Amino acid sequence: AGAEGDDPPLPFVITPHLDQSAMFGAVHAALAAGQSVGIFPEGGSHDRASLLPLKAGIAMMALGAVAKHPHLRLKLVPVGLHYFSGHKFRSRVFLDIGEPLDVPPSLLQRYCEGGEAQKGATAALLSVVETALAAVTVSAPDYATLEFFWTLRRLIKTGTGPMSLSQQVNFARLFAAAHTRAVAEAEPPTDDDAGSPEAPPRADV
Repeated sequence: AGAEGDDPPLPFVITPHLDQSAMFGAVHAALAAGQSVGIFPEGGSHDRASLLPLKAGIAMMALGAVAKHPHLRLKLVPVGLHYFSGHKFRSRVFLDIGEPLDVPPSLLQRYCEGGEAQKGATAALLSVVETALAAVTVSAPDYATLEFFWTLRRLIKTGTGPMSLSQQVNFARLFAAAHTRAVAEAEPPTDDDAGSPEAPPRADV
């Protein structure tokens, strides 16, 4: 109960548990039949300059399918979508297709144990997927920084005419990686770092 004069509490509805077993079963059956299933692991549409936190569904589907069909040779193929003018109708988009991934047998074994081991295996595979997606996407801390990467890309001249879409995306990705390294190196050392031995010099290749 609130204090006298407070606004009355507002009614709210608790969303009931959603049984997704039929959906997972359909995905497992499709994969076992040799079909492909497209999944957007972020679970939502957005205009952020980086990926949303991934949902666990893709890892659960992959591990569940292989656990249910042990002879299934499942491949997870990361795909990055790059829009050049996403706010414009019929604008260009580039699909960057990464290297196919296997489901690690060690994670499958942990998944089949159930309980906390299953949760840990799911989280570990999700981390593998997230790393693979990072290799085919361009991320930035904010939209202004992302626009800066695209501006740098427009300033690059190859000497052989306009760059292809794949070259443009690759240049932006290189800029993003360099920016991440520069920000990390510019951060002041923490108290924990102060007491640690000095790291040996690094040679970048």
